[in-house]
Amino acid sequence: MGIIDFTCLCRKNQNYYFNEAKMNEPKISVIIPVYNAQKYIRKCLGSILKQHFPLEVICVDDCSTDSTPEILKEYAEKYSNVTVLRNEKNMYAGPSRNRGLEIAKGEYVHFMDSDDFVAPGSYAYMYKKAKKNYLDMLKTRCVAINEKTGFPIKKQYRFPRFKKELYNTVLDFHNRPEDLYCINVVPWNGIYRREFLLENNIRFNDLFCANDRSFYVNVCIIAKRVMITRRTFVFHRKNIGDSLVGKRATHFDCDLESFKICENMCNDNNVNDKVRFEILEHELRNVFGWYKIFNDKKTVSPAHKQAINELFSDSRRSYFDSYGEKSKWSVFKKLI
Repeated sequence: MGIIDFTCLCRKNQNYYFNEAKMNEPKISVIIPVYNAQKYIRKCLGSILKQHFPLEVICVDDCSTDSTPEILKEYAEKYSNVTVLRNEKNMYAGPSRNRGLEIAKGEYVHFMDSDDFVAPGSYAYMYKKAKKNYLDMLKTRCVAINEKTGFPIKKQYRFPRFKKELYNTVLDFHNRPEDLYCINVVPWNGIYRREFLLENNIRFNDLFCANDRSFYVNVCIIAKRVMITRRTFVFHRKNIGDSLVGKRATHFDCDLESFKICENMCNDNNVNDKVRFEILEHELRNVFGWYKIFNDKKTVSPAHKQAINELFSDSRRSYFDSYGEKSKWSVFKKLI
């Protein structure tokens, strides 16, 4: 497969355009945290605004220092359905998304990344599916693109382990937690009913990274109607700019804090044992997945080791030990 032909891949989505949409009554609010995105933001916004569907776009500029503010101003002046907010200080993606959510008017919201772009006809399809089934959350498959090569990255964001018979079926996380962890926790591969988020005070945390993990857990714990579909939605760029490994090493505390936040959500919502294990096991795998990368690259610092040992106290170790081979703890604990 050569350089991916996005137009060909997405052509079938175009059947879901709304022919006579009232653009001043948005059905979906697209919320985009933006920081120094001058290289990508035009393609991102263009892929959204070309769709024949009643949308509003809320860009939250997180104190960009390049030409991003000028580009956003240009789009806001040209399109009546584009709103631009600017943070007074750098707040990172999570709080920026929260700020956009507070002023959103759409029935559903989509949390888009500023360096990605959307497949044609996606919003009409997603809205139609979500509205028909009165969904709290609708997730779907996306395509990861290697920015350096232009090639798609196989299987990423394609849900290879998700059971085929569960697609397009209304699901409840409390009944099938293991299945709903076969998909990616990122916020941009789905849409969420706005009133559901607001009524249940579901927001992103303010961590530099890993802020999407607790958001997904919070949605899953409270949502009653969730669905997974196969439609290609977003094209997500990978391998952009600085080393991701380097960033995660610098901010490894975020992954550890995310574990604790999700654990507290389990406690506060009194989830059953099966749900609790699935949540904590996947948070464990996230923590040690990154820790193993640092270890393999021989970049584990004394601070990393100390933080890991402080997080995984005797009680947490005993908890995972009690699940035996069901948990990856037996493998991970050898690293520490």
